[in-house]
Amino acid sequence: MNRSPRPQRAAEFLLRRACRRLPEEQAEERFAEWSAELPAIVSDPDLSDFRAAWRAVAFAFGQIRTAEELAARQPADPFDAIRAFPLVGALILLAVTSDSEGMMDSVATVTAEVLAVVGCITLRPKRARTRSCARMQEQAQARRRLSEEEAPDG
Repeated sequence: MNRSPRPQRAAEFLLRRACRRLPEEQAEERFAEWSAELPAIVSDPDLSDFRAAWRAVAFAFGQIRTAEELAARQPADPFDAIRAFPLVGALILLAVTSDSEGMMDSVATVTAEVLAVVGCITLRPKRARTRSCARMQEQAQARRRLSEEEAPDG
């Protein structure tokens, strides 16, 4: 049976998207586990090509829902609150000094602006996920090559 790898690639794309919601260590583990199921689903001899493709993509959509549930169960990062201190400090400083005038007002305003910038920088989204996604993509390609080599020529 000669099946196109497109459904498998589409399902792997959906799985990578789902794993972005998880912590990096857990994302790699889940992606490896979930993507290992795809060759079995796609190469099921009892299914037509269309049904096999449909099942692979439906499986991936189901894992998106699972990843959302797993991500919701993750404990909150206590450092997120600590990272927000500069931004909170800036807002408090602006609120307290908004009524004052003169030199103290300008110093407080500049300090509040600096704290706001520092707060925004520390609260920016983490970018470490892109490296793990690239790693997951490489692993998926290696798995796909292995499954293509193991498939009987026909």
